[in-house]
Amino acid sequence: MNVVPNTLRSEVSPVGRVVLDRNEIESRIDALADRINQDCFELDLCIIGILKGSLPFAADLSRRIELSSSLDFLAVHRSQGTPSSACLVEGPNCSLSSRDILLVDDLIDTGLTMHAAWRHLMRFQPSSIRTCALISRPELRLADVQVDYVGFEVNWELLVGYGLDYRGRYRNLPYVGTLCDESAQVPSAPLPAG
Repeated sequence: MNVVPNTLRSEVSPVGRVVLDRNEIESRIDALADRINQDCFELDLCIIGILKGSLPFAADLSRRIELSSSLDFLAVHRSQGTPSSACLVEGPNCSLSSRDILLVDDLIDTGLTMHAAWRHLMRFQPSSIRTCALISRPELRLADVQVDYVGFEVNWELLVGYGLDYRGRYRNLPYVGTLCDESAQVPSAPLPAG
């Protein structure tokens, strides 16, 4: 197996600055899981991640939750156009009636994705829905969503890694950083993500 030397990695890295390193992320997930374990200790929890960005976070978080729980995912597709355009939600595939749900996403900024997912899940008449995000940007909210568990609040920057992507790339990085690729300049107004 060929391994790119560290000197070459730094020359081709898409990351300008590491914002959250692996240790910070893992430590914060431990703290979130501890709080969820305390808050939800009597519940039969269904953890539902919003694809695709929440996958690393939801998987790592679910492994630290010591409750009777299941893990599933749903996808939210925003139609092209304005940030508030209608969303189509697909999934999850498990029974949710009278269940307690923990809805997990990597990033909540506008809140539109979380709001669409929450409305979709309410149709199944769960007992409760709690929300959790690795990163929250409340100053960018367009939808009124409550985030019960927040990993980090980060100011507006174009971030990649640990599930966050730019045009479908860089989700696999084990940390969160700013994107330095000159073709991906930070826009003057935030792009709607979630």
